[in-house]
Order: sequence, then C-alpha cells, then structure tokens
Amino acid sequence: MSAALRPMRLGEILDRTFQIYRERFWIFFGIAAFPAAGMMGLQFLNLYCWKLQPPDLIRILGVNLGMLLYLAGLYHCSLFFHALAWPCLSLAASQTYLGERPGLWSSLAACARRWKGWFGLALLLQFMVVLLAELAGAGVFLGIAALGSWLSKDNEAVMDALLRPSMGALIVAGFAFSLWLGAVYLGAIPAWCAEQLTLRKALRRARQLSKDSRWRITLARVLPVLVIVSLDLAASATTRWAVLATAKTLHHPLLAYGRLYAFAYLVCAAGIGTLLGPVFPIAVTLLYYDQRIRKEGFDIEWMMQSAGMTVLPEAKSAAAPEVAPVPVEEAGA
Repeated sequence: MSAALRPMRLGEILDRTFQIYRERFWIFFGIAAFPAAGMMGLQFLNLYCWKLQPPDLIRILGVNLGMLLYLAGLYHCSLFFHALAWPCLSLAASQTYLGERPGLWSSLAACARRWKGWFGLALLLQFMVVLLAELAGAGVFLGIAALGSWLSKDNEAVMDALLRPSMGALIVAGFAFSLWLGAVYLGAIPAWCAEQLTLRKALRRARQLSKDSRWRITLARVLPVLVIVSLDLAASATTRWAVLATAKTLHHPLLAYGRLYAFAYLVCAAGIGTLLGPVFPIAVTLLYYDQRIRKEGFDIEWMMQSAGMTVLPEAKSAAAPEVAPVPVEEAGA
C-alpha cells in the first residue's frame, strides 16, 4: 500500500479493508475458498454418501435436542475451517498493508511451516471465543431448569413460564459474551502471524493491544456476520422459491427436488462465505496495526526499518538495563 501508516478511525479502517481486499482480490478469494470448499464437500458427502440425520432425542420447549446438537456440530465444524484460513488471510493483509506483495501459496506455506501453532490457534480461539460462551450458557440454563423443577414440583406450565424467557435471555447473553471474548482474543491472529509469537504470548499480546479498542473489534466482527447471514437467508429463500416454482410448473412432487435445493443452496452458501470471508481477518489485522501505531509508535519504527536505520537507544525497552563498563584497572587485573 502506498498510503502512510497512521492512526485511523473505524470508518477509515473499514474503507482501507475493502481497498486492500480489492487490490489483492484473487489472493484473498483463493484463500477463503479453501474453508468454504471443505465445508461444502463435507455436506455433499453427507447428502449423497453418509446420509447422517439428526437424532430424535428429547425435546426442550418444543426444540429437538438432537437437531440442536446436529446444527451445533455443523456450526463448529464450519467455524474451525474458517478459523484455519484466518491466519493466512491476516498474513496476506499484513503484507499488503506494509507495501509488500503477498502470494496465495506463500501465505499458506508460511502458516503450514508452523502447523502446530496454526491448528492450535484455531482450536484455542474456537474454544475461548465460542465454546466457552456456549458452555457457560448451557450450565446456567441447566441450573435454572433444576431450580424451576424443584420450585414448581414438576408443574409443566410453571416450568415453561420460567424456561422460555430464560432461554431467550441466555441466548442474547451468550452472544454478547462471545462478542466480548472475541474482542479480547481475536487480535491474537495477526499477533501470531506478524510477530511470530507462541500461542500464549499471542493471546497476552491480544489482550494488551485490544484495550480501549474492543468496541471497534466487535463492530468489525458483527458487520460482516450480519451481511453473511442476510445473504444466506436470501439465498435460501430464493433457492426454495425456485424449487417450488419448478415442481409446480413440471407437476412433480416437491420431494423429487429436495436434493436439487440442497445442492443449489450449498453452492450459494459456499460462494457467499468465500466472497465475504476475508473481510473480518483484514479488518482485525488493520486494527492490530492501528493499536501498535497508537501505543508503540509502530509507524515510526517501520519507517526507520524501511530506511535501514537502527532503533534509537532511548526507544529500547526499559526492561533491558545497560551494563556498566568494566574499569580499566579491573580489566587488567
């Protein structure tokens, strides 16, 4: 990028995000295609080969627990695939932001050389940002259910009156908790890529740099998700309407087009995920550099390094005190 490194407002960061995306569109699109294609492939295998169905378990407030567990497993599998792509996307965004030319395979290879940390980062962030909030919400819900059962003496009307609003409130609270955890820890992705840190140091670095900027990280995370969900719902509705119209026109039963609908919807969902998947990793990378510029003067440091200059002595860390010179008398002793 030719633009100078400087602190930016959130609107400027979003503008720069799409500018970087457009400049290296095919690289970001190609990286994001891997998790989308992987998830689509698994769903196709299930649709045509494995044919796994959600188990019919107990129902809680009319919701089949088996279907809920099936959808949760599908969601976490998709999240893991995308979390694996985030470091590669962040690395390409970092190189573009600093005026370098990233490559698709070089970004993947750079993460693959640190494959243990790469997979560990994806699993750790998935646990800390999403699964932890889900487990906390499930634990609180079970506690409320147990308390309601004891207070109501198994009166279903009282139990429903207690559990229905509790479930809604816990879903909202769990989503908010997940957003907060993401604002604290998702900055570990660019820190792990740019500074070659271990997982523990990357998480600590993310906590430090995200202070006073977590609301911006939250907005940068929510906006692409809202767009993806809106387009996904639109694709589902459009595909369903097309299948219904086809079945009505050809006078065939709707069940004959069930697989056609699933195939068309999965292709559309993969395309949407590929197209919008790079937005948040690029934005969180820019937020990471923005915080380093604000707190550490990274723009000055980078300018000096680009000019071949060394860091000034007063810019060194105070944790590394200078060693006093040895007196001549003692040196000759």
